[in-house]
Amino acid sequence: MFLQDSRRRLFLAIDFLKGNQISKNIEEIDAVVGGDVDDPNTFERVNQNLKAVMKHATSTVPFYRQFDGYELGNFPIINKNTILNDYDNFLSQYFNPKKLYKASSSGSTGVPFTIFQDRGKKNRNTSDVVHFSESVGGQIGIKYYYFKLWDHTNKKSNLEKFLQNIHQHNVMDSGENEIIDLAYSINRDQEKKVILGYPSFLERICDVLEKEKIYLEYPNLESVITFGEGLNTLLKQRLTKVFKTEVYARYSNNENGILAQQTSNSPEMYKLNWGSYFFEFLALDSDRPSLPGELGRIVVTDLFNYAMPMIRYDTGDTGIVHETTGVRRIPSHLSEIFGRRADIIFDLHGNAVSPFIFYMVLEFGEIRQYQFIQNTKNKYMFRLVAKADKVKENEIVRYFKNVLGEKAQISFDYFDQIPILASGKWRKVINAWRS
Repeated sequence: MFLQDSRRRLFLAIDFLKGNQISKNIEEIDAVVGGDVDDPNTFERVNQNLKAVMKHATSTVPFYRQFDGYELGNFPIINKNTILNDYDNFLSQYFNPKKLYKASSSGSTGVPFTIFQDRGKKNRNTSDVVHFSESVGGQIGIKYYYFKLWDHTNKKSNLEKFLQNIHQHNVMDSGENEIIDLAYSINRDQEKKVILGYPSFLERICDVLEKEKIYLEYPNLESVITFGEGLNTLLKQRLTKVFKTEVYARYSNNENGILAQQTSNSPEMYKLNWGSYFFEFLALDSDRPSLPGELGRIVVTDLFNYAMPMIRYDTGDTGIVHETTGVRRIPSHLSEIFGRRADIIFDLHGNAVSPFIFYMVLEFGEIRQYQFIQNTKNKYMFRLVAKADKVKENEIVRYFKNVLGEKAQISFDYFDQIPILASGKWRKVINAWRS
């Protein structure tokens, strides 16, 4: 407890010496995200940030100069390829590139992608982390067990780990003995703590502990936060049972930051981060706004990256906006996030199917892992880590024909393991037909 308090005081003291940049950001995020974005005063705050980044972009960024004086809706919708194909013209000429920070994705499902960020954006991201961590029991200074792909590009030094109170575990280290040692280490730790990790790695922990009949208490574990992959209801319930604490899903990406998260006040829906982003939700097949309850593309304008402004950036992800009753009809939550648009599974009628429904396959036999693939309009495949004679194939086919359509052709293939991606993540659904 003493070290936790000391780290918190040190963090705040350093921020004070730098002009309270983090504290001021947190105050604004608390006001916007913690309040009602449909409130006129709150929305005006968001709108002022939007106008400021648009003015900066059209004044200092070659790509955006031609859109000077345009309203947001008249700016082009961009994506990763737009930026990669005209990379230098997205950099603000106001900054010296040598003094900027890089935010990179691994390129696990495509081309590696790097975005430059200025110090103001880095501070905003730190403030977002503080706000959303505190919304689920985290605090500055407490211990964070962080499970992701750690390599030479992002691994923290021993001093950084000590000051930030982070325990890093590389998800590539997923052998049974490594998992058991990790679980016992968390269990012995009496500090207040939070676990952050990919759902697939946390599921791996559950598999190993249940197989070995290891049941631990994890004292002072405030919460578990998942990120990087979708979290379905059944896995969330399983994690809650194993770790004996509340579990929340975070929606973020490397190029922007935290876009939304489940919180203690909205444990089943994703609270949108209007404090740092302006959101649009557009139809899959056009640029019209999607309706509440309709699956739509998630398009964001980053309000604080002045080094490489991203205005109307199509994240490649899809989600469903929760019904809103405010005067402006500004959505405050997403009810569900489907993930990458390229991997949406479609039924025989062309309707998008929730990727989380396929988790139900685990109920039909002794199945350790699965991957679901759509190969054509009507041909689907389950790749399973299981013994074929322990899988109820006929029951699986009957169940998922009710989901996909009676004429769906569902086949099976069996493996010893399903390879994870270079990022350490695990794709549970793949649309090979439309990708």
